Amino acid sequence: MAVYPTNPPASFDYEYYPARQGATAQFCDEKFVEPGEDVFMTGLLVHHPGDTRMLPIIRVGNIAAFPDEPIQLRTGAERVVLVETRSIAGLSGSPVFVHFGDHRRSRDGKLWEMPDIPAGYIAGQNWLLGIMHGVYTSEGNDPDGIGDATGEPLNTGIGVVIPVERIHEILDHPTLKERRAALAKKRLL
Repeated sequence: MAVYPTNPPASFDYEYYPARQGATAQFCDEKFVEPGEDVFMTGLLVHHPGDTRMLPIIRVGNIAAFPDEPIQLRTGAERVVLVETRSIAGLSGSPVFVHFGDHRRSRDGKLWEMPDIPAGYIAGQNWLLGIMHGVYTSEGNDPDGIGDATGEPLNTGIGVVIPVERIHEILDHPTLKERRAALAKKRLL
């Protein structure tokens, strides 16, 4: 994962999500978030990005697992969230949100409504779960040789999400804090 400070030009049409409002492990425990919850991610269809305007796409799925131990990736072992989703090249780095409907059940089975839903909204709330790392491939576990035929490892349908806490760790790194402070000081001068 990488972080790059930028100030997009006024001609860019963009929105931001405050990462500190994400679905941390503590939040997931308190809100009883578990495998099966709906997730979605926004990304770019890299094979048709658009000629005059970027064409964002949305992929949907659900949380497959919150592994108790780090999962071995090509980049090393990481604590991740596994999601069941159809993923394609170009979605790495995409934000992944967990979606809550208008109603949820607490651990004791009581039904409660999601608070603070603005009037006129039909859907529930969305919380940043993390950033899509990529698909979990079947390297070394492809008995039918499908990956050999295509020249690529078999896509298992499981996406690997770097949790929002890891984003916090990176954003809170002393080097990045110093850089933000220096940029803020320059703007004040």
